[in-house]
Amino acid sequence: MPKPIPLCDIDTAAFSFQEALERLLEATDSVEEAEKIAVSDAVGRFLSRDVITGIDFPAFRNSAMDGYALRAEDALPGAILSVVGVSSAGHPFRGDLHRGEAVRVLTGASVPEEADVVIVQERTRLLKNRVELTMLGPPPVGDNIRDQGEELKVGQLLLPKHEQVTAQNIGLLASAGLSHVEVFRKLKVAFASTGDELKAAGAHLERGDIFESNRTVLGALLHAIGVESFDLGIFPDDRDLIRGKIQAASQWADVIITSGGASVGDADFVVDVLRELGHITFWKVAIKPGKPFVLGQVGSAKFIGLPGNPVSMVVTFLQLVRPSLLKMSGFQRWKPFRLKAVSLDQIKKVPGRLEFQRGIYEIREGALEVTSLSAQGSHRLTSISRANCFIVLPETCSSIASGELVFIEPFEAFGL
Repeated sequence: MPKPIPLCDIDTAAFSFQEALERLLEATDSVEEAEKIAVSDAVGRFLSRDVITGIDFPAFRNSAMDGYALRAEDALPGAILSVVGVSSAGHPFRGDLHRGEAVRVLTGASVPEEADVVIVQERTRLLKNRVELTMLGPPPVGDNIRDQGEELKVGQLLLPKHEQVTAQNIGLLASAGLSHVEVFRKLKVAFASTGDELKAAGAHLERGDIFESNRTVLGALLHAIGVESFDLGIFPDDRDLIRGKIQAASQWADVIITSGGASVGDADFVVDVLRELGHITFWKVAIKPGKPFVLGQVGSAKFIGLPGNPVSMVVTFLQLVRPSLLKMSGFQRWKPFRLKAVSLDQIKKVPGRLEFQRGIYEIREGALEVTSLSAQGSHRLTSISRANCFIVLPETCSSIASGELVFIEPFEAFGL
């Protein structure tokens, strides 16, 4: 377990983004418990053990094309062969194939044992019960035939442990005849928002009140990852209540996430409560938006305190929390997905913090171009709603000239 940082140090310095991410991932292990579930229910889950194939892929020699299966020595231009049967999917030819004979074969159908070439139907001419070969030259042995086990053989690795089950590889599992797979159990994540000013949708707003949105967004972001999430509601600015709620959640949750209350205001109690109940690994990250970010531990539960500003909350979740939760869920190969794009604007920035500006990228004439949204305030949800990417500006960067290359992170890479 990482050594806690003394609070006096935490107050005076912010971790770099890379340091914070490394700390988060170092403090994170995959859950150990596994469960067996139906393959059809496994999309998005992570395999808890290697999956080994119990059959060959393909399971039998089959044709890659519609055509005629025959012996290679008969595959000569102008040859005329007797058609002695048909092999179609699920209905293989049962007889023997002799010299001077051919079997009509359809794509995916079993190829007779004696045949070692398939001539595509476009290179033939049917003459009642015979077929004339019209290709220009003899084909190589094995042409248009898929050999048994050429893709995978019995006992080979089908999918590795920690692989995420996707719609694509569900087909692979089903093709191996598997009805169930073993996956890591879902993470249990409790989440809440803090602040006396927050009111649920539909409530009456007094002067100074605002409708709460962070919890709704957090729920959606957690759902996209596939964890088992539990909404703890809105915590008022009450130290004892916050302490009790966090302590209770730590008895059963793997991770507790709050938004708001992690800054330095008079009513920001999250850091103090965390110090009382457990320990703080770090507080504050040198990124914009999203500086007030807390990582700690309460009992066996990881504790993550996110900023209260809506955009800061989304940025810190996607950039820091999401990789950590994916690793805890069983994923092992996370890395940021970044592309280079031409900035169409001059972008101003103060050096010192890694900045994730919101932008809109497009592909024009085969090149990526990006425009920075003019409203970048951490309270402006429209900057997330209207954007389709982050523009990643390094700590040392002070400005970007129009026409300069920048790194972007498309929102599609986050599943948004």
